[in-house]
Amino acid sequence: MKKYAPFRFKEFSVHHENSAMKVGTDGVLLGSWIQANNPMNILDIGTGTGLISLMMAQRFNQAIVVGVEPNDNAIVDAFKNVNDSAFKDRIDIVHGKIQNYTTEKRFDLILSNPPFFQNALNAEDSDRNQARQGVDLTPNELLEISNELLIDNGFLSVIIPFDHCRNYRSIAKKVGLSLSKMTSVRGTPSKPFKRALLTFSKKELPLEEDVLTIERSRHVYTDEYIALTKPFYLAM
Repeated sequence: MKKYAPFRFKEFSVHHENSAMKVGTDGVLLGSWIQANNPMNILDIGTGTGLISLMMAQRFNQAIVVGVEPNDNAIVDAFKNVNDSAFKDRIDIVHGKIQNYTTEKRFDLILSNPPFFQNALNAEDSDRNQARQGVDLTPNELLEISNELLIDNGFLSVIIPFDHCRNYRSIAKKVGLSLSKMTSVRGTPSKPFKRALLTFSKKELPLEEDVLTIERSRHVYTDEYIALTKPFYLAM
């Protein structure tokens, strides 16, 4: 089995020895970008190796975090990463599909780096395919389940491909969620937008929109990206 070096943050490291789902920019962006006012109960749908759950526990030191993950390999790493961290008493990793997750708890904040790229398959990487195809969790299911599990003043935040925004907004409206914040993300100033960070709420709020550029040039990060992610990286 190929061994991967741990990805080190300031207060924890992330191993991905068993799973092909490595630490990526999308997860780091979402975990850094989320805005919340002292959430006490947080749900991470599709936690993968536990990255975002760990980021939430670091950011919100009173919160109880639940990370749900169906992939058999990723869950091994998620359990290890959480148990090796200083936040293990506040993070509960659940092995299974979110569609089968039952709880009486309602959450202040739900977040997800959901599956996508439904037509972009790589037969050699089944774990990554499962995470990216959108087969095990559709946008409809994600938004419907989140709406059911949120408190009235709660928020759902996701990172998705930019060209999926219209579909997510349409589905959200049907299930009773309203887009309240959107950040369009591009790699460099000359590149088209590739990702969108979206926050939905049950209550209709004024929409906040902005743009995030990650790099000025290759490996030269913008001041805004550094400011956003610096609380987590050992060197930034």
